[in-house]
Amino acid sequence: MLSRHTRLTLCVLVLLVLVASSAGAASYPSKPVQLIVAFSPGGSSDVLARVVAQYFERLTGTPMVVMNKPGAGGEIGFTSLALSKPDGYTVGLINIPNLMTFPLMRAETTKYDLDDLTYIANVVTDPSVLVVRAQSPFQTFEDFVAYAGANPGAITISHDAVGGDDFLFIRKIEHATGIDLTEVQFAGDAPARAALLGGHIAANAINLSEAVPMVRDGRVRVLGLAAPRRAAEIPDTPTFREMGFDIVNSSSRGIGAPAGLPEDVADLLAETLVEIARDPGFVAKLAEMKMPLDVIARDEYEKFVLEQNEIMHELWEENPWM
Repeated sequence: MLSRHTRLTLCVLVLLVLVASSAGAASYPSKPVQLIVAFSPGGSSDVLARVVAQYFERLTGTPMVVMNKPGAGGEIGFTSLALSKPDGYTVGLINIPNLMTFPLMRAETTKYDLDDLTYIANVVTDPSVLVVRAQSPFQTFEDFVAYAGANPGAITISHDAVGGDDFLFIRKIEHATGIDLTEVQFAGDAPARAALLGGHIAANAINLSEAVPMVRDGRVRVLGLAAPRRAAEIPDTPTFREMGFDIVNSSSRGIGAPAGLPEDVADLLAETLVEIARDPGFVAKLAEMKMPLDVIARDEYEKFVLEQNEIMHELWEENPWM
């Protein structure tokens, strides 16, 4: 039996832990928060991160500093996030499906797994589009497929990570049409767009938000949209399903943190992101950037990630791409 002194000591310790936990959440954030982006500056992930950081500071009064850690298709940045201290002062923009591909493809060398992260909230879901230069001879997707079918491997197309959403989009195009494309990997979407506009590659597999500004400037032509329905931003562009090809693909971008993050801090971060997503200025900014707002917080977000991971495993088992 515990002595009265021991019981009293244990009660005091428990009380101190509870008080410390409460105080931690109440005082958070008390210093700048680092937001890791696993891709290069100028891409859609980077642009979204900087807008989130801007509104985070407006709402909390605390700076959120974007830290780009590109390389290995996002693996370097995701690993850095997973291995960071779980104190709420290092968070990261996580991309689905990119996040889950490295533990799947390179299980023996990848230094993180999905269990190494805390899932705070998804922010946007951005559908994929196939684009070519305005000067391209391909006026339609049918033109594109016909030429690729007659000239296997002759069409070069970009992606930014093996196993990423752009890469999977290319795989789905090839699977649905039976054509063979030559993939060219870039460090991010920004250099891929530059290569397309410079005439160094024939096509981009990118997201809608990245394509719209180039469409409006008359620099590119969108051959197809990988979404269930047409987009208001490019109303004349048909979906692949309309053209008879079952191709749906997108990138979901949200905020995560290292595993072990205190629940109260995780909940506070999620509440902050949900409040940011309600800000009319933030909503208008995302609309301006053509990024579809799609907020999913905490438990539902984790459930979404795990469901997408199951789909990724099924795709891998059917047709491993490495």
